[in-house]
Amino acid sequence: MNDRLEDLVKHLPRHLEPERDMWPEIAARLRPRRRRMPGLAFYRIAAVLAIVAVALGAYFAFRTGTPEPASTRRIAQFQPDPETAITHSLAAVNENIAKITTALERDPDNQLLYRFLSEAYLYRSRLMLERIKLSIARSEIS
Repeated sequence: MNDRLEDLVKHLPRHLEPERDMWPEIAARLRPRRRRMPGLAFYRIAAVLAIVAVALGAYFAFRTGTPEPASTRRIAQFQPDPETAITHSLAAVNENIAKITTALERDPDNQLLYRFLSEAYLYRSRLMLERIKLSIARSEIS
């Protein structure tokens, strides 16, 4: 039986041309690839870093806890006024919102940028709420 199989294989053609050109059908089934903007990665990284920087700044500005009295004087020298910290954080968030919006104009289908934008708006609303709470607390003290 092996001899018969070998004999059949020997008689098979070495090269076979397709009956028709199949590439148009294959190309039609492929989904088109989106072109990425070359500088878009920079905007993504910048947006993430800015959000992290603002979050860390707000965390250190608003964290609670009682430090030891000896270190309180040293810490007070470096901690900004909460109103100043909120103002700087809001400025940074607004700048990032503008950058993300510009990036979205170039790549409107980018879901990651929409996510960054929604997180930036959410963070901005939290900062504004903290500013309101601070104003209320200061008016109650006065």
